[in-house]
Amino acid sequence: MRHIVEIRFAAESFPEFIARLRTWLDDQSFRPRTIRYSLSDPDTVLHVDFEAEEEALIFAETFGGIVLP
Repeated sequence: MRHIVEIRFAAESFPEFIARLRTWLDDQSFRPRTIRYSLSDPDTVLHVDFEAEEEALIFAETFGGIVLP
């Protein structure tokens, strides 16, 4: 089962946000299945798919996202 986390953030901070996200994922040894994004103004929407619900919940809490139903 997939657990999808949605995060919205300012489009202009995309490179910095992705770098921070990748570093955090590596430090936690989390391996998401998929990372997708949609660039738009004013927000960028990021969807990150996890197999483990616990990883999705921790990731969502850390980055201010929500786990989609």
